[in-house]
Formats: sequence, C-alpha cells, structure tokens
Amino acid sequence: MNEEIQKAIRLRAGDLLSLGEVGCAIGYERGPRGKVRPAFVYAAADADRLVWDQTCHHNLTV
Repeated sequence: MNEEIQKAIRLRAGDLLSLGEVGCAIGYERGPRGKVRPAFVYAAADADRLVWDQTCHHNLTV
C-alpha cells in the first residue's frame, strides 16, 4: 500500500513540476542517516527523492 502511495506522490509531483503548475513540491525524503526529513523538490527529475512510509510524521505545514 505505501509503495503505491509513494509512486503516486512521485508521479504527481513530477507532473506538476514539469507542467509548471507548481514551482516546488514539498514532501519527505530519506536523509543520510536513513531517517525521513522534509524535502523541497524544484525539478521534476528529482521527484524520485520523495518517500512515503510510517516514519513520515513531521508536520510539513508549520
């Protein structure tokens, strides 16, 4: 289930960025120590950095 959601997030973020509908996609990425951290993706090619799993618990709206 999480992999399907993660794939959908990556595809949608990439589409929105490539169409120019958004300038930045905000989500989660895996950090150097393996933990998730907030991610700011500015290029469609970088949308594959986005992850979604049970460790994605930070409030990205703050």
